[in-house]
Amino acid sequence: MQYQLRAAAQAARRCAITLVFSFCGMAAGQAASREPVNYCAYELGRGLVAEAINNRNQIVGTAAVGDLAQAFLWDSNRGARLLGVLPGAAISLGNDINDLGQVVGTSGARPFIWTERDGMRPFATLGGESATATHINDVGQIIGLSFTAAEDGEHLYFRDVNGDVEDLGTARIPFGLTDAGQVGFSTQSQQPPPTADVFLWDARKGERELRGFPENRLILPSAINNRLHIVGSAVQDDQLPHAMLWTRGQGMRFLPSLNEDGASQATDVNSRGTVVGYVDMAFGFPIRPFIWTKRSGTRDLTTLLAPTSLPLAQADTITARALNDLGWIAINTSDTVGTNPRAYVLTPKFRGDESDCAAPPPVFGED
Repeated sequence: MQYQLRAAAQAARRCAITLVFSFCGMAAGQAASREPVNYCAYELGRGLVAEAINNRNQIVGTAAVGDLAQAFLWDSNRGARLLGVLPGAAISLGNDINDLGQVVGTSGARPFIWTERDGMRPFATLGGESATATHINDVGQIIGLSFTAAEDGEHLYFRDVNGDVEDLGTARIPFGLTDAGQVGFSTQSQQPPPTADVFLWDARKGERELRGFPENRLILPSAINNRLHIVGSAVQDDQLPHAMLWTRGQGMRFLPSLNEDGASQATDVNSRGTVVGYVDMAFGFPIRPFIWTKRSGTRDLTTLLAPTSLPLAQADTITARALNDLGWIAINTSDTVGTNPRAYVLTPKFRGDESDCAAPPPVFGED
């Protein structure tokens, strides 16, 4: 991605395959330069948990299938479809998708990559009995966690497009992979009180610690974009995690919260620097999704639905999981204990667009 200019170009291409949504004809210029006024909500289906969204507006995650689970892929034309499992496995989990439509995740105890042409295929990592794939970039490079033959704990690995796999060490928690092959990960102390440090790795420079995070704090990064903006949370003096944004120029700062007394977590950041996440509104529940921009600050996404939008489920927990460069946002809802999940997508409407929200695409699990 080349930030805003590329986002605009991508928007123009995506419109050809997403005409079901009425705003798409305006998206190419507006997504790169303007903020949405409000959103249309569309249900993906019950029993779905969204994990990632690409710039083709495809969403990947995991679907409950009876007592088991399968990775799913959703788009506005076909709705959600199950991606299957690897031979001998009972379940699969979808973790990430790139702009080529390649999906990565785990099936049984093996990592997989799925493509429209080849379906689901396993790949080798570090030689251990179990592994997972957590992220894939637009080049096709993959990161994840894997045991080795020595069974000395989980190792972070980097898999290049030619299949070469590099061991990046143990006790590393990955949170993102840029298109330049930069791996974001954190390490946590083993002694109380818990603290964490944040690192960046690439093949040319190796591993280096990122400065600008507070010392002796537990840092919980969630995502990184191609501009090396990092979002997540950091534990403050109240012992609660609060949503944060880190940039190379300004270091880490806490984002204004909808409830300064409650915990919050930033979950994703796009190439424009727009951040989404969720906040505890009342010391436990309800949990509500937020969006943050430099211009408009922090806003509750449940209050930004267009008048003609379908409502979100009346749920104890509503979280914003991921967003893309066009401003589409993947939303998850569930009850207090995390059961009865549903997934939604919010599509942006810009100033001057007076059209009604379009008819919903197919909903998973409904005839």
